[in-house]
Amino acid sequence: VDGSQFEADIQAVLLRDQKNIPYGIVGYAHDISDRVKHEKIIAQSEEYFRTISNLTSDDVFTISPKPGGGLQAETKLGTIYRISGYTPEEIEAKAGWTSVFDPNEYAEAIAVFKQLFETPDTRSHDVRLINRTGQEKIIHITAQSALDETTGKVARIVRALSDVTEKVNAELAVSESELLFRTV
Repeated sequence: VDGSQFEADIQAVLLRDQKNIPYGIVGYAHDISDRVKHEKIIAQSEEYFRTISNLTSDDVFTISPKPGGGLQAETKLGTIYRISGYTPEEIEAKAGWTSVFDPNEYAEAIAVFKQLFETPDTRSHDVRLINRTGQEKIIHITAQSALDETTGKVARIVRALSDVTEKVNAELAVSESELLFRTV
């Protein structure tokens, strides 16, 4: 009545008399604007996570601030548990990730995350993890601030993790081999 436009689901049936001659239509229209809006939001979210998944080989986490302070993992896609050899419950029982990462490097990673909440940016760094069998793994973390569209402030940090142990070990072996070759 007011001339506004909206998305609608329309159902209608053509009415016919006994001679099969149309004489009217009965139908209804249902406003589906909210549903269409939410479907678009979901599609954008799916695209966002599909992009992240395609960019990382091992794992993706999102971190947000806890209401009372500190940080909490919002989204965990889980491969880090395969790399560490621990289940999520075992990590929590062991006092969290601090128990498997080098303490100094873990503290540095937390400091980077806190900085990313203050100033939107993208940062990368490596941390050492000791897995269940005692092997040292080198994990490369790339973290990026994600802004809340309504406030323009950092709402979460999206971080992608990759196990780069084999790459780092191969680079060291090449360097050692080159050094040995130069001394011969």
